[in-house]
Amino acid sequence: RYAEHVVRDVDVIATAFGENQRQISDSFYAEAIDQYVQIGYLGWSNTRFNGGSGTWEMRDASPRFSERVLTAYLAEAWRRNQYTTAFNQMRRAADQHPQQVGALSVAFLGNARVVWDRAVAADQQRAVTLASRIAAGDTSIFHDEEIVAFAALRGNEQLFQSLLQFIRDMDIREVDTTLAIALASASVVDMHPTAASREATRRFEALVQEQILPATRQFEERFFIETAQGEIDVLYSLRAGVVLERLGRRDGNRLYLTVGRNLVLSALQLADGRGFIPRYIFFGEQGIQRQESSFGPEDIYPLIAGNPWYPRMISLYDQLGAGAYIWTIADFTRISIAPEQFNFTLQYPRNRTHFVIMQGIPPFASMNLFNLQWRNDPAFELYIKGRHFEPRTNTLMIKYTDDSVSGNIILNY
Repeated sequence: RYAEHVVRDVDVIATAFGENQRQISDSFYAEAIDQYVQIGYLGWSNTRFNGGSGTWEMRDASPRFSERVLTAYLAEAWRRNQYTTAFNQMRRAADQHPQQVGALSVAFLGNARVVWDRAVAADQQRAVTLASRIAAGDTSIFHDEEIVAFAALRGNEQLFQSLLQFIRDMDIREVDTTLAIALASASVVDMHPTAASREATRRFEALVQEQILPATRQFEERFFIETAQGEIDVLYSLRAGVVLERLGRRDGNRLYLTVGRNLVLSALQLADGRGFIPRYIFFGEQGIQRQESSFGPEDIYPLIAGNPWYPRMISLYDQLGAGAYIWTIADFTRISIAPEQFNFTLQYPRNRTHFVIMQGIPPFASMNLFNLQWRNDPAFELYIKGRHFEPRTNTLMIKYTDDSVSGNIILNY
């Protein structure tokens, strides 16, 4: 005999977060993240690191070199003013695995001519693949990190416009929960190269209320997003928390802020002594039953740490069009693009070497750097400071160090 089984879902949002319950203060939230980052930092620098092989221990795999670990460690060491020791360690590790070092860490480690040439070629191939996926209506492209920024800044105008049209035309009524989180993240968390991309993706924010919040589940005092029947993808649950927390701060929505912070901290509370967090949790009527796979602090560091020294793109789309951006860890406080002169003002720590890559820069007549007219030199990395312009790819590479804390890069046309 068969009979209809009526499922009465508990409204977790109303019961757990109603009447301003479970609020988390700014200071408590920041401290909890700092404590988790500290665990990751100790692992990157010591407890997981094998200096002899230049590799890190992984929870579910053999030790291996990871540029993502290396970059997170260098960025955090830079912020803590412990950079010299970290750089020496990571320089040796990178030298043991040269083919695995890419564009992510070039702002710290240099080798810009070799690394960036590979990165440009890889971007061109990825752009071709992405165009094919858009043409095929493949919505899974939004699981890729910073997909909108990639299309505009590391792709081309045609690719960017086709992606924007794809975003506008997408039917988002039947997307699964992980895709809903990825779409909301593309709107709220990811970098936007233009106002047009921000406006196009804003429609994805409706998924927060319609699909993400209703998927919230409670296990004792922890909260997660159920990403499939009886399953939690903890990485996506944490990403959903970041989306809600950012929306809450942006819009003054206390409920979103509270739910978001609880989702993020619930994920971090699952971490083991080295910061590894289970990737998948499976549960039933009796609660959590088992866990599978894992991810490490380096996989979420850029998302939660708020470190301004982590490498990033600065868009030059509005000034120079698609394919133009700055790859840097420095703070560019002023960007002035005029027909006869490009003028960039940046801030940086005193006497600490880093690299700035400017992509999509038209050939120029002369360049002023460190208050001097600075000549082009393909061997610029052999010196304390210098620059090289590669006309084949319109790439300007700068090795930057100075006893000041603010300076200008001036290109004369």
